Amino acid sequence: MLVASATALAAGQNMSPPKSLDSLPPTVKSLAESAVQYADGQWDEQAGLIGEAGGHGTRGSAQYALGLMLRNGPGDAARARRIIAALACVQVDAPQSADHGIWPMRAEDRSTLPDLHAQPSLDPNWREFIGSIEILLLEEFGPLLDAPSTALLEQCIRRAAAGDHERRVRPQYTNIALMSAHLLGYAGKRFDVTEWHDHGGRLAGMIYRNFKANGSFDEYNSPTYGGVDLYGLGLWRTHPVTREMAGMAKEMEEGFWRDIAAFYHPGMRNLCGPFDRAYGMDMQQYVALAGVWIAFCVPAQLSPLPAAGSRAAKEGERFAIPSYALVRQEPPAAILPQLQAFQGERMLRRPIGLGGKRVATAWFSKDLMIGGGATPPFKDSPEQAHPATAHWVGPDGGICWMRLRGDFSVEAVAGKNTLTMQCRKLYGRKMGRNVCFEVHAPGAQAAAVAAGHWTLPGLDVRVNTALAAPTVDETAAGLEVCYPLEEGTREASLELVITHAGE
Repeated sequence: MLVASATALAAGQNMSPPKSLDSLPPTVKSLAESAVQYADGQWDEQAGLIGEAGGHGTRGSAQYALGLMLRNGPGDAARARRIIAALACVQVDAPQSADHGIWPMRAEDRSTLPDLHAQPSLDPNWREFIGSIEILLLEEFGPLLDAPSTALLEQCIRRAAAGDHERRVRPQYTNIALMSAHLLGYAGKRFDVTEWHDHGGRLAGMIYRNFKANGSFDEYNSPTYGGVDLYGLGLWRTHPVTREMAGMAKEMEEGFWRDIAAFYHPGMRNLCGPFDRAYGMDMQQYVALAGVWIAFCVPAQLSPLPAAGSRAAKEGERFAIPSYALVRQEPPAAILPQLQAFQGERMLRRPIGLGGKRVATAWFSKDLMIGGGATPPFKDSPEQAHPATAHWVGPDGGICWMRLRGDFSVEAVAGKNTLTMQCRKLYGRKMGRNVCFEVHAPGAQAAAVAAGHWTLPGLDVRVNTALAAPTVDETAAGLEVCYPLEEGTREASLELVITHAGE
């Protein structure tokens, strides 16, 4: 029955002509076309991948192949077929290994060792990232593929699903779990492997249950991975494994868009914290994937994306734009105004995930936004977790920001012009020696910071704490303000009263 259903589904989809750049809305087309052109400049004809000697990215190459098929200009399909073949050559084919079905991040990192884990260490998430792209190549552009390319894609998807089934991604790892559920369900249906199909369905149900509890994903408020979440939901919706998954996707997608819009400040063109995972603090200075989805919905002058060709940080994330364009749909009409114009002062409180024990809070005014939350427990990535944040408009109209840094767990609460923080020792680890604030505010001076009062460009901050006076270092773009902790300290409290100069 699974084979028959898969065949019927595939046949129904392949009856429609493949999508093209011209089939996209103008803003989406422009972004997708620009992304493919950006990848054009990194094509290595000899390797059949994008990159240069010693470093050819596999995920970016797969995403480029999809963009080539979407553009389908002279030579594009042939180039995409070369990428498909090159990726098949470097995928791990070792069923006895825990790394079966993974692609190395760089083609040059391919390992031939048959041990439990390949050397060098491989990122298991590349199964989901590249596997999902190869599903889209089959489903969206099957009529444009030759038989060898189709066979290689099927071979790679099968390997990726087999390895992913053994890995058993947790539903709390939201962005990867969404793609894993689709990869397993799709491969199970296409290749008649019931245990994969059922595994994907169970994982989908757990993700949905966790989301429904409080209308929020466990991996919360990430400027990058929120974009991957929308992509995963788009896969469920555009190429459904079951009607139930398609229905869940529709409901979660609408709810997730409402949450994004609530935490987005269109005047500052940024999401407010707290961030479970973030690679930067200003979406106009690095390519954040949630920003891609917002850019699809707003006029170019309101886009949070850095301009193409600006050499912004995380520039390679642009490779994902064609795949997002293929699975996107318009967000609920009611939230579009929230993405385009500031809707007024507000306070937000969001319990997170199934248990709701962690709570995200945020306060917004015209030129200031403050975020507070709890350190996420599911992924040890302190360099990405930012549970206490503030953004404001600087005197020159640019975006300034601050975030709490340190080796401890945090429970922070944002209120009107306030940010309170409780820093505690992490289980099984020593607490750090300082509670530090990284301040990005060009022109900030160390002399303007005292124990209980900071005067920053465009911002006044009063600090209530029992901690000793801080050390202050000037940096290239602001300050580092560090309050010292006595030896053996297990807990520290601070309250910031934050006022924008324009208020």
